[in-house]
Amino acid sequence: MVSNVNGNGMLVYAHSTGSGTVTNVTIINNTLYNNHSYGVRIDFPSTRASGIVTRNTIGYLNAYGDYSSSSGGSATQDHNLWGINPLFVNVAAGNLQLLVGSPAINAGSPTGAPSTDFAGVSRPQGTGFDIGAFEFVSSAPLSELSPAPRGGH
Repeated sequence: MVSNVNGNGMLVYAHSTGSGTVTNVTIINNTLYNNHSYGVRIDFPSTRASGIVTRNTIGYLNAYGDYSSSSGGSATQDHNLWGINPLFVNVAAGNLQLLVGSPAINAGSPTGAPSTDFAGVSRPQGTGFDIGAFEFVSSAPLSELSPAPRGGH
């Protein structure tokens, strides 16, 4: 999932009057950017939840925080990138693919990772799986990776 300017990016929520349970919820290889609330919010008491996993997910510049778990909540998280600039190609144009030098490149876990990214690119492309919805592809068009040359000699 790629999320940009929504209320919450990902929310696992137990309503105060509810009695349901959640089991084996996986939030893997997502990019959650600039949401009005949380990137990922786990708000489910551990007495009614098991197997919630957040892995290989980017959270950046979400208004209430990139990751939050309620008191008494329970979730496993690993290989995530919270609050660190992931170096996106072009945020203004909505391109949340990774630039050369991104701390998300080859920093993910293969455990539970999908075999293709959000754009259909096979994973992994480098020496390891990338964090986020997009796998870095070194052959991306130069026009997307660098500003256009400026004239004026």
